[in-house]
Amino acid sequence: MAGNFNDWNPGDDGFIFRRDAKGKYMISLPRKKYGLSFKITRGSWWTEFTDKCGHKMNNQEYNYDEIDTLYLKIENWLDLPKHYSQDLTLVINQLPKNTPGTDVLYLIGHEFPFGNKPEKYAFTQQENGLHTLTMRRKTLDGFYVVCRGTHRSQEVDEGGRYIFPRHFVQECSDTVFLNVAKWNDLFEPDEKIVTVLLEQLPKRTPEKDNIYITGKFNGWDPGDANYILKRDGKGACSIQIPLRYLRSGFKFTRGDWNTVEGNFFGGFVENRTYTGNENVVKLKIESWGD
Repeated sequence: MAGNFNDWNPGDDGFIFRRDAKGKYMISLPRKKYGLSFKITRGSWWTEFTDKCGHKMNNQEYNYDEIDTLYLKIENWLDLPKHYSQDLTLVINQLPKNTPGTDVLYLIGHEFPFGNKPEKYAFTQQENGLHTLTMRRKTLDGFYVVCRGTHRSQEVDEGGRYIFPRHFVQECSDTVFLNVAKWNDLFEPDEKIVTVLLEQLPKRTPEKDNIYITGKFNGWDPGDANYILKRDGKGACSIQIPLRYLRSGFKFTRGDWNTVEGNFFGGFVENRTYTGNENVVKLKIESWGD
């Protein structure tokens, strides 16, 4: 034992633990007027005690009181291999109140695309209500988000903005706690919904074709049946969506990227964004890609 009682000498023969018949190590120290600060070694600072993952620990501090025995546990030594658990358990500590109770939660990342719903990446709801997922630590060597099975139903921040995908750092802990603030596809009672009104379509737009709005909010799916605009029979069409969807970029198509909207000359147009706050967003389409 090395500490403030022996000038922090890591190999002091006067402070060697003795082992009893049960395999436990003990040492007796005289009480001093000042508190006790110490570390345990095997004779040098290259062999000091660490946490179970091999990380150095702070000095152990003890202010004398009525207790006459300290019980310690050494999990690892600095010169020995680190003991990472091969498994990591993810615990969703908080979910939005409007989360459907029947929906399954998934961890979605670079290992597989949205919509595949592999069961090995599905969270299990425990008796205490928390959702947990245990998986191999090396599998989480990437970026991930929590979703309810589709890109449209992934987690977003409190303001409804897309979060930067989570990155699990290889730390000592075998449990990671997650908080999900909001779902992209579920709306709060006070959330602003706007009407996107296409007042003008290209003259040769086939009447039988559906007009779709697509953007980051649905993973840029150009033919998402959830986002078909309704025609009014007079040449215009509209859809009601959350205002926040228009902040992150969007375009119009007729069902695929070959029929995406174009500029006046039929060429490429940049993604649209809307920064206003009107209840009705009036737009027009100049041309189609085909």
